[in-house]
Amino acid sequence: FYTGEPGRPDLKLLAINVKNFGVIISMFQSIGYISRAYDLAMFKNLLKISSNQCFLILETENRHWRLRNFEENKTYDYGTLRIVENWQFDPKNNIFKNKMKVYRKGKDNAHWKLVLDIPTYMILYSLDELKEITRKAGWKYLRSYHSIRSLNPASIRSKMPVSVYTVK
Repeated sequence: FYTGEPGRPDLKLLAINVKNFGVIISMFQSIGYISRAYDLAMFKNLLKISSNQCFLILETENRHWRLRNFEENKTYDYGTLRIVENWQFDPKNNIFKNKMKVYRKGKDNAHWKLVLDIPTYMILYSLDELKEITRKAGWKYLRSYHSIRSLNPASIRSKMPVSVYTVK
């Protein structure tokens, strides 16, 4: 197993002569954080380290599911930290924008102090868009499953579908 920045795995791995992977697994929404062009380049770069019979397995959040289950405001507590998210959907660009604020509980345990204010965004692809971007990169779509736990076919109701591709 290798870990690293997903957009350029070929740089690190080819430099140490590691290639011909039979399976590449990308889990927990590791695309959509920079740009569509970056995602396309990542899929192309993965081909550089793949064997001729490589399988690419992607788990990604489904945009259709997110829109059907959209929550504008979310709050998470982790011990002394509180994360507050304020999401908006930009339909023109199909981008989810987030104004995330992280608070730390004060010494008196009664007040929260803002420690981070981070604007972020995420591109969520529909299954059809994911098929198209991987096809452009040189991958052949095989099938999509409802989730990592279900071999039922993926649909617009699948939250985190798993899609399987192979080298063309």
